[in-house]
Amino acid sequence: MHKWTGAATVDATVDDDLSGGPRPKLLLVTDRLPAPDSGYGLRVTNVLEGLRTVGDLDVLVLDSSRRGEQWPERYGDATLLRAEAPIRRAKLRRIASRLPTALYYRNHRALRAEAAAVVAAGRWDAVWYSRVTAFHYAPVTGTPRIVDFDDLNDRLLRTKMADRRSQHGMLRTLPRQAWDALDVARWRRLQHRIACSVERVTVCSQADQRLLGEPNCAVVPNGYPRPAPAEERQRPADRPPTMLFVGPLTYEPNLFAVEWMIRRVMPVVRERMPGARLLVAGDIDGVKLRGLESEDVEFLGWVPDVAPVYEATDAAVTPLHSGGGTRLKVIEALARGVPLVSTSFGCSGLDLVAGRDLLVADDPAAFADACVAALSDADLRRRLITAGRERYVRGMSSTACSDAVASVVR
Repeated sequence: MHKWTGAATVDATVDDDLSGGPRPKLLLVTDRLPAPDSGYGLRVTNVLEGLRTVGDLDVLVLDSSRRGEQWPERYGDATLLRAEAPIRRAKLRRIASRLPTALYYRNHRALRAEAAAVVAAGRWDAVWYSRVTAFHYAPVTGTPRIVDFDDLNDRLLRTKMADRRSQHGMLRTLPRQAWDALDVARWRRLQHRIACSVERVTVCSQADQRLLGEPNCAVVPNGYPRPAPAEERQRPADRPPTMLFVGPLTYEPNLFAVEWMIRRVMPVVRERMPGARLLVAGDIDGVKLRGLESEDVEFLGWVPDVAPVYEATDAAVTPLHSGGGTRLKVIEALARGVPLVSTSFGCSGLDLVAGRDLLVADDPAAFADACVAALSDADLRRRLITAGRERYVRGMSSTACSDAVASVVR
């Protein structure tokens, strides 16, 4: 446990709250460090920025990071409690539990006790939980609470089950499917129970708001920090046409998406555009890539800065068929001025127009056609880059997310 050394404060130029009185005292409880290298890390960053504009902020982090990440100094101090992910065989002991498997850490009893001690040491005017896990391990009573459902986990699991069945067949995946079906019901009950017990829950999109169906649900859209202005790039003569997928393959929907892209789409792309290649940027630690390697596919692993990768890319792809929330990799591609090809699921919830902001296809052959067009048609590329960038500027920046967070808290 890292000792609490003080609260993060905002710049002195920020005014008092709207009532003109003293700034409220807020607590953020999160199970992820703010970081630019993942969709969830970016959402935590945006939430943190939004909370800092409203009040004086304390932060409690349940830290299960594996790369030695550090709390950013620019956000002041925070309390970090080490959270240990459960070993796989330990999950079997929880088959009769009412709670979803993903909520458990190996040190769950000690973690709850440490979190309770931190929470009991202070008083806050409102508490923001970045996910259900944070709410479970650090409950607060007698204080207004907001819980962020950045993913609707029952929907995530349902779509993942369908995706897994499509990729690997029912018989081969039956044990995983049965376990996930049990967790779907657990998540549905838990999400409803939490929504009924707190002041607000938040989701990423209006589509998720309708799906959740809770009266105290507000939308806090995902947002991406504004990169340097993108210039239209000419592909060097010695570089083959290059597509990019960004996302950790340790997250199963991303792995399924890459499998679908490599096995069903890339063979068609090879026929229509020999030499085209696919880059995959994202954590692959412990992931089995058997049958996915080929001369025109390169796995880059975890990349601390995606900017150079996008600079070497002619089109981005999001061939997802499962997942939760909205995909920040879609917003990232639009922000960086790279033509985007997506499945309809991959861009769902973001209010994008197919054919104007991006190309959308769900059939492997149609997806391959869209990839070839995005790589080779100069006029189409320019239109997609311009429209995508305009759509990003119009409500997809980090500021849009942080402003929504501040609005909910106020």
